[in-house]
Order: sequence, then C-alpha cells, then structure tokens
Amino acid sequence: MSASISKPSGNLKLDVIIQLNKSEGGVEVEKPRTQKRVQVNGSPKRWNALMGKLNAVSFTAQDIDIITGAPALRRRYLDIALSQTSPSYVEALSEYTKVLTQRNHLLKLIQEGRNTEKDLDFWNGKLMESGSIIICERLETIKQWNILIEPVHASLSAAEDHFSINYLPSVAPVDGVDLMDIKKAFEKELALQSRKEMAIGMTTVGPHRDDFMFMLNGKNLASFGSRGQQRTGALALKLTEASYIRDVVKDKPVMLLDDILAELDEKRRRHLLQTVSGYSQILMTSTDLDRFDDPIMRNAAKFRIQNGKVEQY
Repeated sequence: MSASISKPSGNLKLDVIIQLNKSEGGVEVEKPRTQKRVQVNGSPKRWNALMGKLNAVSFTAQDIDIITGAPALRRRYLDIALSQTSPSYVEALSEYTKVLTQRNHLLKLIQEGRNTEKDLDFWNGKLMESGSIIICERLETIKQWNILIEPVHASLSAAEDHFSINYLPSVAPVDGVDLMDIKKAFEKELALQSRKEMAIGMTTVGPHRDDFMFMLNGKNLASFGSRGQQRTGALALKLTEASYIRDVVKDKPVMLLDDILAELDEKRRRHLLQTVSGYSQILMTSTDLDRFDDPIMRNAAKFRIQNGKVEQY
C-alpha cells in the first residue's frame, strides 16, 4: 500500500509492505508469519514513524461512546489524538507500554513468590520516566482544548451551557503542568500502592489507569446529560481536535465523516458542514444525499458503492 502526501513541509511517500512468510531458512513452516514493513520516502522506518505524517479526524456515530463509554475508550482516543501532534508523546507511550508489561510480569512473579521486590526500583524509575511525560502532555493538551472547546460547543447548542474537560490522573492531583511535580506525585503514589500491587500482581498506578470527564454546567455529562447533549459534546470534541491539530502542525487534517449527518438535527448538521468545508480534504459517506447543502454537492466528487463496486457519477 502506498500513499503520496503533499504538506507545507514537503512531499511524502509512505509505503506499508505486508508480506506472508511461508518458510524460514528455506524450510516451510506450519503457521506462516506476516511481516510488516514501513518506508517513508523510500527509507525503512519503525511503525510509529507513520504517526503524524497524515493527520486526520474521523466523525462517526460511535463518537458518543467517548463520552459515555469505558475509560479505556477515552484513553485510546486521547492517545491517538496526541500521537498526531507530538512525536515525544508517541515515544513515551511506546516506552511506557513496554515497561508496563515488564513491571506487571515482575509483580506477578513476586505475587507467586518466585521473585523479590528488590528489582522493582529499576522498573519504578522507568515507569515514572515515560509515564510522567504522558501525564504532562495530556494535562497540557486538555488545558489547550478547554480554551477551544467552549466556543465550539456554544455554536452547536442553543442553551448557554458551560462545557469543559476534566482530566483525572491516577496519581495524586498536581497543580499546573510541571514535569518534576508530576514525577514526585507519581513516585509517592507508587510507594503508597506498592504492597497492594505486589499482592494482586498488577500495576495500579500510571496513565494506563487515568480517565477524563466531560462536564456540562458542572455535572458529569455521561451521568446527567441527555442523549442529545452527549452527542453535541462528542461533536464539539471532534471539531476541537481538528482545530487543535491545525494550530499545532500548521496544516489542516483530513476530515472523515462516516454517515454522521443522520445522527444530527438540522442546526448541528448545517454547522458541521459549514465548519468542515473550511478544510482542504473531506471524505464523507451517506445513504442520503439530500442531507448535503447544494454548494457541497456542486464541488464534490461523488462516488456510489453498490453491490461491492465503486463508480463515479
């Protein structure tokens, strides 16, 4: 698979090569392995080198799950969003994931009596190093999003609501966004939870246990908001993400709208279409073309997917 991308910083050619290896050393294997390779402008790169090369924001009917779903969904969403704008976040997240696996393995051995806690200090240091960077960047990003999101939400809602995002780190709350303060809070929480973690064989402290909450007029939107308010909050979040990416990377992301218009009333539909029309590339799917304004239909390249075939019309 190949893609050519034109950006203000220059042109890029991305290649993802997927190869099925049926033999090793000339000997056929029972279970073939899939090998994946990445190239950027012809040079081999690691997978995470693709992050941020082509920025995109997707809008789907399932976006409401970010508001109402499990914390893991919110963490995953935030990880993907930040990975598009921050190489340091990608590196820290990759390192943290590996360290967390090793530390959990060690805790499991300690729980089973097959190791002692003396080796925990090394992995605690590694966990704090990458984990604190993740928490710091999440705090800073949500701080910036909160500046952007309230006017976006106000443009979608008829009521004079106050909308914001609260980040809930698993370490003790910290004032400001100072990396050293976060590390100290992280270290303190690890010490407090040490006995519990060794007893259950699992890491309970760190950004993998964080959450963030959407607040509407001081109340948790997931618990107290109507379905319409939750959908408006999700839409405001995605539009804020697009605006943030544009401001940080100085390039407009690709906007991907997957049959989202059917979920919106006329006002929100009109506002969404008006907003995304200011972006350079928009890909939209729909089963009803009547939902689109005439200017969009006149300027768009239109394709129909029917019986597994794609045709332009």
